Amino acid sequence: MFSENLLKEAHTVATDTAGAGDRTPVERIDPVIEYSLTPREKEVFEILVSTEKKNQEIADELGISRRQLQNHISSIYNKTGAQSRAGLTQLTKN
Repeated sequence: MFSENLLKEAHTVATDTAGAGDRTPVERIDPVIEYSLTPREKEVFEILVSTEKKNQEIADELGISRRQLQNHISSIYNKTGAQSRAGLTQLTKN
């Protein structure tokens, strides 16, 4: 419950532009906060949306097995509602 309320509050603060003045509103909040990703899932998320590396290349870079990487990717898809890497990338856009 606490975590859910914190997420809602963080989202409200991040998207609230009332009284922003000359400040630029925050477009997206940290994936760890918005989607409750673990630090490793955040690391995988960032690689997935910023590169076109194959799963084996990512696994090698992170020092984990391809199976472990696939488990992280599945968890990320489940938490974000995305169904593909393109879907994850779309989450980072407006």
